[in-house]
Amino acid sequence: MKIISETSNFFNQCDKQKVLKYLAERNVISAFLTDFFESSDFGLLDNAVFSVNGEEYAVSHFLSSSKIQGYDIWNVNKILNFENTENVAVAILVGDDVVVVNNKTKEVFLYFVQSGDGTMIKVANSLDDFIKLLS
Repeated sequence: MKIISETSNFFNQCDKQKVLKYLAERNVISAFLTDFFESSDFGLLDNAVFSVNGEEYAVSHFLSSSKIQGYDIWNVNKILNFENTENVAVAILVGDDVVVVNNKTKEVFLYFVQSGDGTMIKVANSLDDFIKLLS
């Protein structure tokens, strides 16, 4: 995965530890996300494409502390009513559908909140397995 440049227009760089703390509090722990957030400047992703059931999807970005109204990790989970559930939104797809981790089973789902009827389909057994799907 490659990060597209000039991400300072979109993300608050100083909030990396707040994002990691939130994920830990929600029991979403991933070596990849920890390394990704600590070693990068967040950012929009380039070529983070994967296929499910013959359909291609692309991850726009992992949720962090966006400067764009409503697109930070806290607001997205609040808007989706995931605050007190076992589901945690962790990424946004191109088209604004959402990648969700179940913090009990650790399974990863696509949540078709924008392009569909709100259904979820399982895409991986874990967040690390999901990351391996990305080209």
